[in-house]
Amino acid sequence: MAMVRSLLLLSMNKLKFNNMKNLYIIIMIPTLMFGQIKQVNTVFYDDAINSGESSTLLEQGRQEAINIHNTIRKYQSIDFLVYDDNLSQSAQEWANVIINTGNFDIDPNLPSGMGQNLFFIEQQEANTISNYNPYLDAVLYWATVRGGDGYSFGNMCTPLYSSIGMGVAYGNSEIVVVAKYK
Repeated sequence: MAMVRSLLLLSMNKLKFNNMKNLYIIIMIPTLMFGQIKQVNTVFYDDAINSGESSTLLEQGRQEAINIHNTIRKYQSIDFLVYDDNLSQSAQEWANVIINTGNFDIDPNLPSGMGQNLFFIEQQEANTISNYNPYLDAVLYWATVRGGDGYSFGNMCTPLYSSIGMGVAYGNSEIVVVAKYK
């Protein structure tokens, strides 16, 4: 443990904190390495965001993912996203279309002024993780992986969006998560 801390401190000294993304990633790496994402939920935003009461684990997972969005936005002084049931219904419908068609692509009928993020994982890979939360996995991917479409992190952080909806679909040995923003 002391070795990990010293390596982390050494790497932090080498990095220039010229923007908030670097700082966020530095904070998230040790948290993810030790599987303590629940502590991130508590430390970062329990006092700032009402998690709400969810009736299912999947709804709680969706709320955790929205809270991660809002944690990132808080650090960038951007207003929080609010949950929108209509956006979630639309995101759910598009996730179902992706599963049914096998075409992993942005909704071509997405109205202008809206954003969309997509994530998928093989069901077999997800099964190796106890208490797997597809929403949380998706939002952490969007926040930390920059080599993909180039839009995911931007959709999470743009002040142009004030609402979010998320949906998840299972099928064809895959799990697909869709987030829609407006």
